[in-house]
Amino acid sequence: MVKLPQASLRLAIFIVILFAASAGLAYWLTPHMQTQQMPEDFEAMLPKKINDWTEQPNPYLQVGLVDTTDKSVDQPYDRVLMRSYRSNEGAQVMLALAYAKEQSQDVKIHRPDVCYQAQGFAIHSRHVQAFNIDGQHDIQLVRLVVSQPSRLEVVSYWIRVGNEYPVTPLNMRMKILRDGLAGKVADGILVRVSSIVDDESEAAAAFARQEEFLKEMVAALPPDQSRVLARF
Repeated sequence: MVKLPQASLRLAIFIVILFAASAGLAYWLTPHMQTQQMPEDFEAMLPKKINDWTEQPNPYLQVGLVDTTDKSVDQPYDRVLMRSYRSNEGAQVMLALAYAKEQSQDVKIHRPDVCYQAQGFAIHSRHVQAFNIDGQHDIQLVRLVVSQPSRLEVVSYWIRVGNEYPVTPLNMRMKILRDGLAGKVADGILVRVSSIVDDESEAAAAFARQEEFLKEMVAALPPDQSRVLARF
C-alpha cells in the first residue's frame, strides 16, 4: 500500500470538503419550485353550479388578462378560465381565473388595474380591504370601479403569489425577490370577478354579491383544489 505524505493527505481531504461544500452551495442557490399542484383543467375543477349560482352565457365580452400595450411580454399563464354565473335572483358575475406555475421578475401575473386601463377603461376608484375568505383567514382583496363610454364595471380581485397576496407592483416584486433570495420560485393566480352596473351607486351592492360568490366558490372546492385559489 502506497502511503501518502501527510501534507498530500491533508490537501486531498481539503479538496473533498471543498467539492462537497461547493455542491451544497450550488444546490442551496438553485431556485426550487414551491408550487401548489397545477390544476389539470379549470373547466373540470370548477363546478358549473355553485349553490344558487349557475353558469350562463353572458352577452358582455370579458376584459382580457394581459397588458395589451406591452408587446414584449409573453403570455404569463399556464391555465385560464373565463366564465359567467347567474344567481337565482338574477344577479350576474363574470369570473376570470389565470394561473401561472412560476412567478419571476420578468414574467408575472398582470394586475387588472393595468389590463383595464390598457383596454380603454378609466379607473374611478381603487380600494384594498381585508376579505375573510373562509371564516378563518383574511386575504387582501382589491376593489375597482372602472368605465368606458358605454360600460360601467365593478371589479373585485386578488392575486396570490405563493402564500402572499400582493396589492401593488412593489409588493409583488419584493415577494418574488424574497423568494429568489431564499432559493424558491412561487406559483401564482389571479382570481377576478366583475359585474356590469348602470350607475356607480350600485357598486356597494355589486361588491357584496361578488364577495358572496367568491366565498361560495372557494367553499365548493375540495381543500387540495381550493388551495390553488387561496393559500394560508
